[in-house]
Amino acid sequence: MYLWIIAAAAAYFIKGLCGFANTLVFPSILSFGASNANISPIDLLLGYPTNLVLTGKNRKSLDPKGYLPLATLVLAGISLILKNL
Repeated sequence: MYLWIIAAAAAYFIKGLCGFANTLVFPSILSFGASNANISPIDLLLGYPTNLVLTGKNRKSLDPKGYLPLATLVLAGISLILKNL
């Protein structure tokens, strides 16, 4: 359990610094002790709220026509992945 907390903290610290790379760091750390089938859904569930926070901070420079369809597709994809596990 400690490895999961350390991996999440490291991944989202890096995401806070540069805006991406959590999906590179989180599975890389956890792949030493967990299956990817267990890692990916958690990464998706943790990543979506942080993406919403980053979007909220940068909302003045974003076009809703660009990110609303993508956000809908991401939610649909997450629900399909979690439903099929």
